Amino acid sequence: KLQFLYFIGVKMTDVEVPKYTLSVIETVKGLQQQHGLKTYDYETYRQYCSRRLRRIHKTLRMFAGTAKKYKGLVIQPEDVTDIRVLEMLILQVERAWSYAEQLKYEYSTTDDLRKLRHCASRMAKAEHWAGHLHSICKYVTDERSLAEVSAYVAEMTAHRLMSKKEYKEAKAKFTDVRKEYVKLQSGTTNSIKAALVQRVSDIDQSIRYCTYSLGEEMQLGSGDDNGMGGTVLKWRDQKIVVHSEKVRLLLTSAETHAKDVTALAAQFDDNTASGLNKFVDMYDKVFITYNDAISQVRQDITQEKEGDPAMLHLLANCLKYQLYEHTLRRNKILTQVHTRRFENQETKQKKEVGKRTTAMDIARLHDTVNQTLESMLAIPGIEDDDAVADPLNLDLMVHTALRQHIQAEAFILMNEWSHAMPLYNAAEQSIGEAMVFALKRKLDDSEVRKVSEKIRGAKCICKAMTVKEAGVSGEQRTSRLDKHYTEYVPCDVITKMPPDYLSMSCRPIFLDVAGPMLPKASVTHRAGDKQKGSKPSIKSQTTAAAEPGHKEGGEKGWFGGWGWGNKK
Repeated sequence: KLQFLYFIGVKMTDVEVPKYTLSVIETVKGLQQQHGLKTYDYETYRQYCSRRLRRIHKTLRMFAGTAKKYKGLVIQPEDVTDIRVLEMLILQVERAWSYAEQLKYEYSTTDDLRKLRHCASRMAKAEHWAGHLHSICKYVTDERSLAEVSAYVAEMTAHRLMSKKEYKEAKAKFTDVRKEYVKLQSGTTNSIKAALVQRVSDIDQSIRYCTYSLGEEMQLGSGDDNGMGGTVLKWRDQKIVVHSEKVRLLLTSAETHAKDVTALAAQFDDNTASGLNKFVDMYDKVFITYNDAISQVRQDITQEKEGDPAMLHLLANCLKYQLYEHTLRRNKILTQVHTRRFENQETKQKKEVGKRTTAMDIARLHDTVNQTLESMLAIPGIEDDDAVADPLNLDLMVHTALRQHIQAEAFILMNEWSHAMPLYNAAEQSIGEAMVFALKRKLDDSEVRKVSEKIRGAKCICKAMTVKEAGVSGEQRTSRLDKHYTEYVPCDVITKMPPDYLSMSCRPIFLDVAGPMLPKASVTHRAGDKQKGSKPSIKSQTTAAAEPGHKEGGEKGWFGGWGWGNKK
């Protein structure tokens, strides 16, 4: 119990009032996150505060007059018999503050000076209600709650000064409030501490805006900063000031995830499906964090938050470039892993892991790499920066050639050599253009040379198999003997040298050529001729044998009366 005296011209009376423990910042954070401010909808939050105030008034039977006459409601310490009375005062502060923020946003879109003046008056009203809350809490709350309310009142005062563009006084006030919030973080529960940390982050953002408006330099690398080593990013020889604390926290988280991916890549095992999935999941965390940061920056641009709009656009481009850079690195690693698996499948050197990799899978990965490179080149200012654009263009040419090469490999697996040859020619032309580009811009061409040798070797094999399938005649081969080709691969790669002997079926050459020319012996003495003793001369026998269709021995058969064919 606590005894105290009334104030503000009220009769002094001895009253026993219970002591309350009140965490203003935790209460305010819960109200804001659940009723519109998570999406910066100040109008919805203000309307909720009005409805909540009306419900509490009806519940506690605390009215500002009757239906016919308004008397006003002044809350005294003796009226605090319920914690909801203090909640009423907090809602009065929050309603006035949210209305001021709404008018501030409307002024940024319409440039109506009446909105700006109205905003300053509502901020003054919020400061008034905060002071009234502090006057009541001096008698009904404990010391720690009173200290938190004091910091809350000072914060509203700083907001009023900033709305009147008194940035120097506002910055000093915000700095004092920040110190008080940091002190209050010790010896509290986790939920209250989280609310105070978030409040400190919001105040840091306001301090940086005041510093920027005063034209002062930012203090980089301070112990209280949670950004990327400070409030300034360097990209393409330009300094980018990051005002939003949310963006800085997201960039810190993205940098942490990127370091984890780098550590995992050092011991990455692509022979297991679980290792590859873990690697992809780690990169997904990086992508999600960068996308959230980009969304926050775009939201700040739309709502015209603190900071120069040109600087916010530059920050958005910087974040998009870093996101595409991580995406490109991930896609290249996946392309290399699946390419090795595809080659091992064809040579059967290693056992397959998981789903079988096809040539079209690798072609799609090369398409993804090319799309990422094109997105990076489409960022404003990148294409005009030769130091950044030239390596990206070279990489785009190389992966275009590799995509054509893997498409040709897909046709080769189907033994379509004639269809693969035009793709090899296109790949050779693309890698040739990349070589010329690298020499002209004085870039590193080691990777280009490796890809060129790979494509040339595959093209030679394809050319040899195309000739083999086409069946070139001997005369065409003979006409090429005077030409010497130095770009061909060894013959053992194409076919076995010397080739194996094969048996060939054919008729005896001696019978075909000499059979008709041999003289045949006479067998008339075996045919039983009637004219015995009369023997034909050798000349007549030879002449008769030479005549076509002539049969020896008259009407005798082919074998001269042996067995069948003997006609008697």
